[in-house]
Amino acid sequence: IMGNSKNKMGTRPLNEKEMQLLLINTNFSEAEIQNWHKQFLLEYKDGYINQKQFLDIFKQLYPEGNPEKYAKFAFKVFDQDKNNRISFIEFLLSTSFLIKNGSTKEDEMRHLSFVFDLFDVI
Repeated sequence: IMGNSKNKMGTRPLNEKEMQLLLINTNFSEAEIQNWHKQFLLEYKDGYINQKQFLDIFKQLYPEGNPEKYAKFAFKVFDQDKNNRISFIEFLLSTSFLIKNGSTKEDEMRHLSFVFDLFDVI
């Protein structure tokens, strides 16, 4: 899914495989994911965001961090076809650990492992 130019996700609803991917790799319920998706599509009609839009969102989610550095990192990891845009799925995977932290040690370890997996790609 990630950065694949053949994936025409755009504005269509999430399919079961995409929902399962998000349920496994984020700490959100199906209803929360659907709500995030709906809000994302209201704001970004084509279903994608560019690096500047990502940076603007990230500044709101994580005002204490270094949003420019993370936006660059996230796009390096998730925008594998280098078209300077990421889908909703890629957005939620790249920010979920900031939006909603794990409530259990197992959740926290899974999110930490996910972050390290991202760094391994670079």
